Amino acid sequence: MPDGTERRTGPGGDDVTGVVVGVLVDPDRHPGPAPEPGEALSLAHSVHTGGMHLRVESHTLPGRNCGPGPGFPKVSEVEVAVQRKDRPDELLEPQPGDAPTATWTLPCAFTVDGALHGPYVQNRLGGRFVYLSWLGRRPGEEVSRMFRRAKLMLADVAPQVLAEARLSGVLVARLALTDAQGLPLCGRVLPPAIVWSAGEPSDA
Repeated sequence: MPDGTERRTGPGGDDVTGVVVGVLVDPDRHPGPAPEPGEALSLAHSVHTGGMHLRVESHTLPGRNCGPGPGFPKVSEVEVAVQRKDRPDELLEPQPGDAPTATWTLPCAFTVDGALHGPYVQNRLGGRFVYLSWLGRRPGEEVSRMFRRAKLMLADVAPQVLAEARLSGVLVARLALTDAQGLPLCGRVLPPAIVWSAGEPSDA
């Protein structure tokens, strides 16, 4: 699927089915002032005080067919995508489950209290996170629908990494998408299963 597109699987949470394609438009980025010569870098003088990007880099995908697993039967035509905030039917750039890698670049920004927010950052009880949603066709069904999700917890980003990412304008998450049973990764994804780092400014 081309970059910057979304798939809608219809209303109804985890059991939705339809498909609609749209276009994602990233917000403008607004660099902040540079620090004075000899002045220590700090969040008060960050290069990117507002708009920045969160890039999810994944590898070791489980394949196009999987299961059965807890809560679902055998599933085919597996894909994975990023869910839009509070809209489980809007999925960004679904990638095939047998791809060697899958990458998504998400627009985001810092709130006044230093937390990340954006169109793909969920904000629920327990913290902010990004949803990776798994889609597939169950036996006897003609249309793919969600069958499990993984949560990339932003609260687990180390303060130093977050500060460096705020300076560069890019926060990077790297992880494998297959669990110990060979199934699509799901649930809360915590270090060391996910590695957070600051990216280079040119990476966005």
